[in-house]
Amino acid sequence: MDLLATPGMFALVLGLSVVILLALVFLPHYKADRRFGKNEKDAPVGDERWRRYQENRERNNKQLELDALLEKTARDGLQSLSDSERERMEQLSKELYR
Repeated sequence: MDLLATPGMFALVLGLSVVILLALVFLPHYKADRRFGKNEKDAPVGDERWRRYQENRERNNKQLELDALLEKTARDGLQSLSDSERERMEQLSKELYR
């Protein structure tokens, strides 16, 4: 379909696009990315988001370390762990599952 063959459709689409663009620019209270059913205060912002990210990252690293110790225990037995590894496994278990 040639663009020049349907100038009415082109004008309609262009007009709607301009109206939407102007609404987004001049109506700041309108947000196209608004999450339905959620309050904007619920979303973490700035430092809080970074803090949560760091906490989750630290927790995941501890979980990976504990998983490695548990895998070694399952594979080679509890006696294969050194004293420091046993202490670390107990410490990680308490931190992760308090």
